[in-house]
Amino acid sequence: MLDVKAWLEQAGEPVADTSFLPDDNVSPPYICFLDKQQNEGADLRNDLVNHSLTVERYSATSEDNKSLEKLFGDESIKYSKERTWLADEFEFETIYNFDLLERT
Repeated sequence: MLDVKAWLEQAGEPVADTSFLPDDNVSPPYICFLDKQQNEGADLRNDLVNHSLTVERYSATSEDNKSLEKLFGDESIKYSKERTWLADEFEFETIYNFDLLERT
């Protein structure tokens, strides 16, 4: 089974599935991800998992995490990317959206 959290941690920043808790005391830069899964397959078997991933990176600067984007490049992942300024949090949010197909 694909361990998305461990994979994203290779980018060198703290990673949480969905959200960090307030007691975690994590400050930017950090990454949160959402993994929407659809199980499918052929011949009455669910042997494929389509992961629709949203990876959110929060940072005090608008600089990209090159190690994170290299992870995507190493797997030839096509992704969309959007950056916005979160005025209430005084930080940037960069959102990556992509799909990964896993054979189980």
